[in-house]
Amino acid sequence: MAKTGAEHLKSLQDGREVYLNGKKVDDVTTHPAYRNAVAAASALYDFQAHPDHIDYMTFESPTSGERVNRCWQLTKSYEELVTRRKAVEGWSRLSGGWLGRSPDHIASSMVGQVMGLPVFEKHSPERAKALWNYFEWARDNAPGCDWVASFACDAPFAPADLVARLLEAVTSMDADMACAASGGRDHPVFALWPVRLAGALREAVVDRGVRKVDVWTGEYRLARAEYGTDPVDPFFNVNRPDDLAAAEALLAAA
Repeated sequence: MAKTGAEHLKSLQDGREVYLNGKKVDDVTTHPAYRNAVAAASALYDFQAHPDHIDYMTFESPTSGERVNRCWQLTKSYEELVTRRKAVEGWSRLSGGWLGRSPDHIASSMVGQVMGLPVFEKHSPERAKALWNYFEWARDNAPGCDWVASFACDAPFAPADLVARLLEAVTSMDADMACAASGGRDHPVFALWPVRLAGALREAVVDRGVRKVDVWTGEYRLARAEYGTDPVDPFFNVNRPDDLAAAEALLAAA
């Protein structure tokens, strides 16, 4: 069975912490600021699961066997491409195209990347496999992806609770995005980015030539998840042989 509106509502009642103007929202499905948008999204899932629409709105996942929206379909023929377009159009008609960032938005972006998987494989077979595995997981679990977390690969002591702390910071401070901070310094590579600002980021990089991340974040409300540096800065970088030796010494002493 395809995901329904009731299942979508239930998925939002999972104990998540949402703050509006400094006050905690107990239930986004009933709060006046969110309930109409939530109901509009739920209507999309009820529409796709209706017997009159399920055949052209969904297809059977090749991995889970469950029905998932055709926005996740890797089309292989003209007929499949036309059917996928009808599914996207079906959702758009429900709101006259006025429901921004509907669930098919991120799915379509990922489908485009995966259909170009040979490009990723040319540069790194391991990274290409990671992209494919993530695509399959996202397709079968159909999350509504509102945030993207980023990390540096040269910081072996990065905190395990980083994403939770970033999300807590951005919601409690009613900010646009959040980054890690320690020792009086921001670490913008370790950050939580809102998917809704993807277009604004592209405009900054492509049209305005912005190349420093702190220039772009300076245009928005940036929250910080502060970490101490005793006994070690959790964002300590390992880039040189001396750094590696220091990291190994810290691990041996732990």
